[in-house]
Amino acid sequence: MKFEQIKNPTKKLAKGFAGIFVIKLVILAIILVVQSCQKESLPQSKNQLIAKQNFLNSINGSLKSFDKLTITSKSSSSGIKVNSDDYFYQNDYATVSLYSESGYSSNNSEIFFGSLFDIPNTDVGVIYNDATQSGNITPDQTLIISYDMPIQAAEQLMQPTLIEAKNYLYAQGYTESDIQEVLAADEEGPVMEESALIPAVMILVAEQENLSGSTNFNMITMFGSEARASQIGDCAGDALGVSAVAIALQSGLNTSTGKALLSKAIRKVASRSLGWIGAAIFAYEFGDCMGWWN
Repeated sequence: MKFEQIKNPTKKLAKGFAGIFVIKLVILAIILVVQSCQKESLPQSKNQLIAKQNFLNSINGSLKSFDKLTITSKSSSSGIKVNSDDYFYQNDYATVSLYSESGYSSNNSEIFFGSLFDIPNTDVGVIYNDATQSGNITPDQTLIISYDMPIQAAEQLMQPTLIEAKNYLYAQGYTESDIQEVLAADEEGPVMEESALIPAVMILVAEQENLSGSTNFNMITMFGSEARASQIGDCAGDALGVSAVAIALQSGLNTSTGKALLSKAIRKVASRSLGWIGAAIFAYEFGDCMGWWN
């Protein structure tokens, strides 16, 4: 009788271990299948990795140039200068404004453009002479101060980054014709400026890193991938555009579906980061939010 009492728990314990072992085997098989699918769907070649790094280095270089660019308030503005020698006069300028919800105030008549992004709890928006404006400012934010900023200055400083943004897309298999296709007019709006490629490629890089990082699948990285995807959407301030980028990557950027989705994402993101100055603002804010400039 005592032997039976000992034997039954032992059998139950053995069955329990066997069940756990089988469950682990099933989970391991699922993980291997998921890893295999993810690695096949999102390969990154050496050229793509180089193009990505060159793009990020270029943005960093452009923003360092913006850090030296002095802008003056609209009430006292007579021009804009980089260091002390090169002047860009106001024959074609936009209004760059600082907004806040926290009651912050400023009377700085002159400031480095990059210093605008060091002020906590504020956002920077741009309005062009044709009244078009970036879509990143909300109605509950209060205007603090406005500055004049020539568009030509921003375009010159962002040109190297635009070149590397295109090189990144070339490394993904795009041609110049493909790039113009995703920027083309459609039922949702007119032709988009090439400056819109810069914020779009920043989001592409972030999403590609996120999706590639999830190939080493486990429970921690699975939830980490979802958290990073949420962070990208929050930093971009545009979940719809970011979602389109993620699906475009998974579908294949160089497929007809991928191009259509990328075009949709660029148009959505461009509405928030308008023109050359808007692209510079996005580069500061998105990169800082993602921790790229730390």
